Amino acid sequence: VPVLSPLAWHFSYAFPVHEIAPGNIPAVPGDQPVCLVIYRDRGHEVGFLEINPVTKRLLELIGAASGQTGRQLLEQIATEMNHPNPAVVIEGGTGVLKQLHEKDIISGTRR
Repeated sequence: VPVLSPLAWHFSYAFPVHEIAPGNIPAVPGDQPVCLVIYRDRGHEVGFLEINPVTKRLLELIGAASGQTGRQLLEQIATEMNHPNPAVVIEGGTGVLKQLHEKDIISGTRR
């Protein structure tokens, strides 16, 4: 069962807030929401990771502490998406889980 780090937060924004700078202030929101994870890793470094809505949903489900395994969560997402080939979602999602763990966004697992 994946565990979300208490030092990771995920948000959705109408604007690309991570790109705002003195010379870059968007006037209108984008077509799609911008999903970001703000986190601090074990080395106390703060990071920002732009994610897609499916990864955002995965983090929501992990944060809900439902007791489901990573595979069960990915199967749930494939069902929610009505994906014609759930194995694709599971395979891709497994890689995402590994990446999130490497960045300490997922702090580990529990039984």
